Amino acid sequence: MAERNRHQDAQRSARPNLAFRIWWKSRGPNVTMRAERSPPRHDTVSPAASSPSSRPSAGSTTLLARLYDAPNRSTADGYLDVFAAGGCDSSPDGDWELGTVPSGWNDRVSSFQGFSGCEVRLWQNGGFAGASYGPAPSAGTLGALDNATSSLTFS
Repeated sequence: MAERNRHQDAQRSARPNLAFRIWWKSRGPNVTMRAERSPPRHDTVSPAASSPSSRPSAGSTTLLARLYDAPNRSTADGYLDVFAAGGCDSSPDGDWELGTVPSGWNDRVSSFQGFSGCEVRLWQNGGFAGASYGPAPSAGTLGALDNATSSLTFS
């Protein structure tokens, strides 16, 4: 019965270097969205490699991070997997960027886990602006950035 309340969607970004897998719990019609937040953006800018010379191929199969809709990396309310053609290296420069989170995930992230050698930095506003959290390999809570993430970088 619980599985009937869950949805799994696979999305491919407009550019062939990133893919998303979303798993979330259906929210009933009685859920009230916070009025003080602007509505989620419906345009998605796919992450890009920081250096044009390292632009990935079309195969986005490496898991960079899992973003959770609940604190403490709980999957109870859903999660977003972020894939790219390759992981992160050990240099401090950015390896991947996501200028705007996918539709439905703006101001929704409450915790995260990095994979494939990636540390994740969450940004309050699209285009890597405003307050930020990280870079860090994982976080169970996000403090002031809880439910306030609009863009990400991976290094």
